[in-house]
Amino acid sequence: PSLDLLSSSLFLPPSPCLPLPASLSFPFCLCLPSRCAFLPPSFVQGLDCGPASIELFKTAVMRAKTIVWNGPMGVFEFPNFEQGTRDVMSAVVEATTNKCTTIIGGGDTATCAKKYNTEDKVSHVSTGGGASLELLEGKTLPGVAALSAA
Repeated sequence: PSLDLLSSSLFLPPSPCLPLPASLSFPFCLCLPSRCAFLPPSFVQGLDCGPASIELFKTAVMRAKTIVWNGPMGVFEFPNFEQGTRDVMSAVVEATTNKCTTIIGGGDTATCAKKYNTEDKVSHVSTGGGASLELLEGKTLPGVAALSAA
C-alpha cells in the first residue's frame, strides 16, 4: 500500500509504524539461521520483523490508550520467527496493566494469545478475526442481521 493510503487510515496511529529490517530466511526453512536486512533478495522471505521494528511497535503500544491488534508480527508458529510477535504481545500485556484497553482481533492473533498464555492478560480476545474488523468498520454482519430480522 502507498504511504498516502496508510496515513489516511482511521485504524493507524498518526505516524504509522512501518517495518524496518526484517528477519529473513528461505521460505519457511527452519534449518538455516535468519538474518536482518532492509530489502529481501528475491529468493528469501521476510518472516518476522527485526529488532528496530520491534522497538518501534513496542513504543507505539506503550503510548496507546486503545489497541486493536489483528495479525501477528511474523510467522510465530516457528520459533525462528516468533520474536516480534512474542515481544509485541508482552508489550500489549504491559499496556493492559497500565489501563490501556487491549483487544486481540481474532484469528492468528487469538492463537498467539493462547500460545503465549496471555488470553486473560488482555482486555478482550475476539474469535471473530476479519468479522471483528468489519464490525469496527461499521459494516452489517450477516449473522447479526439475520438475528436482528428474526
